[in-house]
Amino acid sequence: DYASSFASNSPIFARSFSVVADLMCQTCFFTQKKTGVHQLGLAQLVRRVLNDCDPEIRSQLAENIVLAGGSSQIPNFVEKLAFELEILLPNTKIQIEAAPQRPWSAWLGGSMLSTWPEFADGRCITEEEFDECGSSIV
Repeated sequence: DYASSFASNSPIFARSFSVVADLMCQTCFFTQKKTGVHQLGLAQLVRRVLNDCDPEIRSQLAENIVLAGGSSQIPNFVEKLAFELEILLPNTKIQIEAAPQRPWSAWLGGSMLSTWPEFADGRCITEEEFDECGSSIV
């Protein structure tokens, strides 16, 4: 069909689609009202978490925000989050760490966890145990 043929052969279309997709994803993370979702955006959630923490460690936490996961790779994601947090938390130093390996952070963490002796000692719940007992086993 013409549309798919055009899309696959047009660098302008591909770039435009990429920009639109990035903007849509950012809208989902940051401006919930525009999406019709009635939940807090990412910056508001971070502010809530920081405000719920002990005031003595709040500034340390704000200076040590760590992003993980593939969605944080959206262009300008880190800058957008920092910008919104600076508006929501004036007079607070915001420092966001976004390591290059963040798309694999969950896998890396699980890989490290599996090497711990406690993991092998049966302190973890198997899928079968969870299926049998449900969330009460946790």
